[in-house]
Amino acid sequence: MLFSDPTCYSQLYVLTLHSQMQTSKQKLVFNAPPEGLRKIILSTNIAETSITINDVVYVIDCGKHKE
Repeated sequence: MLFSDPTCYSQLYVLTLHSQMQTSKQKLVFNAPPEGLRKIILSTNIAETSITINDVVYVIDCGKHKE
């Protein structure tokens, strides 16, 4: 749904974050998005307690975790 309308996703800067990523890729979430784009971070629960991302405005937690 997010990517069904090109006018919507062309304004988004989507990043992922999880523990299996290289540290250099994980650090990208701390950078400001390019001018005119909204940053969205899709993350596992690594972002719950391990880090602080200064420009986060909203958090949506689905509550799902590995058993």
